[in-house]
Amino acid sequence: MITGTMSEISISNVDPSLLEGARNAIETCLGVKSGERVALIYDEPSREVASSLGYSLHKREAVWQPFRVEDYSKRPLAGAPFEILAGLEWADAGILCFQPLLGELTA
Repeated sequence: MITGTMSEISISNVDPSLLEGARNAIETCLGVKSGERVALIYDEPSREVASSLGYSLHKREAVWQPFRVEDYSKRPLAGAPFEILAGLEWADAGILCFQPLLGELTA
């Protein structure tokens, strides 16, 4: 488990219309297995979708850690925050559920 600032996300009261897509993303697209470690990186505008992904990770019995970008850095991001990079190092897989602002995620 990652130490330091911890983001939280609720997986209760998830929008049912998002669950099938989230399950498909976790099980089919990413092929997450029980016990695998997943870093779920999201921003506040994407919280609802991230919650559905977290719910699907929970149901899949993955070990997952949410990282809300705004908990670690001001936006727009100039680079990836250290804590998120550490989370990706810890994880077997990473999910970026994020709506980039102008100038973010440049090559």
